[in-house]
Order: sequence, then C-alpha cells, then structure tokens
Amino acid sequence: MKQHRRAMDPELLARLDLPAVPQTVEDRLRQAYAALPDTVPTRRRLPPWVRRGLTAAASCAAAFGLLLGMNSANPAFAESLPLVGGVFASINRQWHPSQNWQENQNRIQALAVECGGEPVTVPAGGLLEKPFQVQLKEVYYDGYFVFAGLELQMEQDYEGVQVSHMKGYDILLNGESQVPHNDQGQTDYTGADTQGFADLSEDHIIPMGQGVYRTQRAFRVPERLQGADSLDVTLCFEELWEPGSSFFGTSGTINSSPFALSFTVQKQEADLRAIDCQGIEMGGVKLVSAFTSSTALSITVEYDASQYRNPAAGATFEDGIDMGSLHAQHGHGSLLNPQGGTEQAISVYAGLDPEEDRKVVWRLFDKNGSQQVEAVFILDFQKGTVQVGGPEDVPTAPVFDYACGIEAVRGFGGGYQVELLHLSQSKPTIYIQTDDSPRNLRMEFCQEGQTLVTREFSPEILHRGDYHEYYNLTNGSATVRDEDRYPDSEHDSYMVFLPELYVALDPSQPVTVKLYDKSSSELLMEETVTLTQSEVHEPPPSVVHEEEADGDGACVSSEAEE
Repeated sequence: MKQHRRAMDPELLARLDLPAVPQTVEDRLRQAYAALPDTVPTRRRLPPWVRRGLTAAASCAAAFGLLLGMNSANPAFAESLPLVGGVFASINRQWHPSQNWQENQNRIQALAVECGGEPVTVPAGGLLEKPFQVQLKEVYYDGYFVFAGLELQMEQDYEGVQVSHMKGYDILLNGESQVPHNDQGQTDYTGADTQGFADLSEDHIIPMGQGVYRTQRAFRVPERLQGADSLDVTLCFEELWEPGSSFFGTSGTINSSPFALSFTVQKQEADLRAIDCQGIEMGGVKLVSAFTSSTALSITVEYDASQYRNPAAGATFEDGIDMGSLHAQHGHGSLLNPQGGTEQAISVYAGLDPEEDRKVVWRLFDKNGSQQVEAVFILDFQKGTVQVGGPEDVPTAPVFDYACGIEAVRGFGGGYQVELLHLSQSKPTIYIQTDDSPRNLRMEFCQEGQTLVTREFSPEILHRGDYHEYYNLTNGSATVRDEDRYPDSEHDSYMVFLPELYVALDPSQPVTVKLYDKSSSELLMEETVTLTQSEVHEPPPSVVHEEEADGDGACVSSEAEE
C-alpha cells in the first residue's frame, strides 16, 4: 500500500543508497502516484496511515580537521524566517514539508550558533573530478540532539548532490564510531546495538545556486552520552555523487575524496518536557519513554518481536495534521537493540512549540501481519500524561477540493483551465485541462498577492483520460471509482502531484493559479478558485473476487487498510 511508503523510505534508503531519478522520470512517478486511489475497498474501516514524518542556543568551538582518504517548495515562507540565508532556514525548502516541521526548522535556526571557522578544501579524488570547499556554518546541541548546518562551495552547478553511505560514512562522538556497517562496508543501522543513537541527517545536499549547496547533519545522542556538557563531533564522508548518474561508476562521482569535519559543541539548557510513561502498554507494546523540546520529539517503545511480522510507527496531532518526521534512519519504528526477543524502536519527529496544546497520537501498525493498528498512545506533553487509545482515535486530516464540474469540462473553450485541485495531506494534486500542444511549463500558486509555491514540469506528464471529481463533491467519496467518472468526457490534461501545497496554502482563502510557458515566460492561464472542505465517508463494502478463493473453493473478501 502506498500509505506505508514514507514509513519504509528511511530503512530502504539506508540499505540501498539509491540515487535520485531524473526529473522526467520523477514527474512520471509523481503522476502515477497521484492517479492511484487514496483507499481500496475494505470490510472494516481502518484509520488512514498518516506520516511525515524533529532551547536554547548551543555554542561550538570550531576545531576543523580535514581527513583525506530538490526544488524550492515555499520560498516566501523561507524568506520570512529569522537569520535569512542560514542553513536551517534553507532546509525549509524541502520536498515533503509539514507545518510543524517547518516551524521546527525555524526554531533551530533561531537557536543555532554561527561558527566562524574558515572553509576547508577537499582535493579532487580522481582525474576528472574537481576540488570543493566545505564549511561548518551553524550548530545546535541541547544534550539530547545535535544539529549541524554545512555549506559546500563547488565550481559548477549539479542537478543534485548526495552522500555515499558506504564504509567512509560515519559520525564519531568523543572519538567513538556511532554508525554501524555490515560486512560489505555499507551502513547498517539495524546490525548493531547503537544504544539509542539515531542518524537524522538528510541524504540530499540542497543546491542553492551559483555552486552553493547546503545540508543538515543531525542525530540523537546515545543514552550513555545524553546530558554531557560538551561533545567532540566528527562528521565523516566517503564521497559525493550526482543523483541520476552511474552509482558505482566514476561517471556519477562528483568527488571521491573522503573528508571529515571536526568540532566541539557545548550544551545549553533545553525546554524539555517528558511523559511519565509508568509502563503503559497496549497490544504487547510498552511505552518506554517520550520527551520533546522545541527542536525534537523522541518516542521509544519495546515489544515482543515474535508477535509482529513487520511493524511500523507513526504520529500525528490529534487533529490529524502530521507531526513532521526528521527522516531518521531509525525513525518510524525501525528496530534497535534486540534483547532476547524484545526489540526496541525509536521514532523521532519535529519538536513541539512550548505553547503547543494539541495532543500527539502515536500508533504502531503491523504491515505484514494483522494489517491493522495494534497500539495507540495519546500523549499530552502539556500535562505530562499518556493514555491508551484505539484505532478510532487515529485522526484523519481534513481534505479540501475544487472541481470545475462536468459542464465546464465539456464546454471548454480552449487554452487552459483548472479542472481539479485536490488538497489532502497525503496527495495534493492539480489537474489542468488543455487543448494545446505539450509544453514545458511553470505553475505558480498565489494567495493574497504572494507566490507561495512554484513548480516547473515537462510535457511528459500530459495525459488523456475521463473527467472525474477526485473526492466527489456530491457524495464525499473517499476514492475514485468508476461511477465517479463521467462518460464522453475524455480530454488532455496535466496532472501534477505537489506535496508542498497542503502546508503552503490556506484552504479558507481563494487560490490563484498561474501557468507560464517555461521558455518564453508567456502567461497562459490565470485563474482563481475557491476550495471546499470535503467530507470523507465510510469506504464502500468489500469486493469479493473469485480468484481469491480459499482451499475449499469458497470465496474470501479482499481486505486492506484504508
């Protein structure tokens, strides 16, 4: 199920270390993802799996040591942050933001200490490679988490830059390695007892233009070092490579020289709030610890590994809005510290504002076992309490839609028009009807005179199909069914998946959509639409398939999570 994609991403990426796909392929993948229904028929209603799913200043003594060996989603928001131009402010321009995650980055940026050290030069590691400079710009440390902002200056612009997670990749604390590696030399976070260490670093190094790139390295400090007044940190890198190029060959390598940055961080007090767990348990899942500051939220649970085949964890606010994950290698319930059949899982999310009064709903779901929610904990960090919940307590985020209607589609006069705008937390999507030849286009979303989201896309995502109302505004259907499609309405349209829309737009305000020819900047369309909150109804009854008959020839129903 595509609902579980974000929960699987960190572990898969850590194991496979796959490069990003070319833009045209990414557009196709986004289009295919957007075309899938949000739900499938089910006999019982299971809550949607919503994921996305990290106080005071820290100071650093910059003791540098050189050891040799995605598109702007919401620039207007980023420009409003304090210390504009800082690394952590730049990280707000990520591909899958959530509002709490953006605000979390804002708080880190405000608390981080600027480092005044000089950049160091990494020499070219091969004949066709070029040297580059790397500099530690900002650091934050509160005794539990470390965030480090790095800036790289290269001689040319690349489509993207990523970090190799092979043998040379590591994080040293007081000289001790924290990142386990397997026999092949690749990082393997599930292969060793890491005592609560969690790598929260972003894989991608974000292009800022004119050869400047920025990245955030972050991690959860292991228990034995938590609360230390200072830490000596060394960030080790094996090589940098360009996504979409040859992974193992030299053609994809930007620079193969191993390098490292060393620095010392001094602890400052944080606005730590903890839950008195008192061994609370549900479904064999025991809540061990839960604490948050304004920069990171950490939840640790224990459970019997033999009871669950493939568990995954997630968290939202009580209104269904995503907490925002820190993309931890150990986030979303990845397994740690196996101890005689009992396994421990650490989930890390964006921290909470001290004034945040919404409760946090954490749950464990068994993807390959029962396929239902097994444990639900409702955490109140203002009161420091927790209570057991159930699947009915896992919230659904609100959904908003605009649909032009079948008459507008059939009476289309040519050019371009907004056909559908679907604003759900998991799959914000827009459809633009057209009778024009395929073009490279740029689309802008504006509210109250500000451009909030900009996206360029290619003619490869032009498709032909029947008109349908995504969340049918007549019956509130939670899926696109055959009866939601209108006959004799086939037409060309661009279908663009834009995950940043749910965060960037205010659904209570009109949205102006502008479409430009990318090459000439000619304005092709400017249309203002109003969104309506959609009611999500119970899914239709289960569909029985004869091909799913059991051994006695009796048909069984097809059941899946919503």
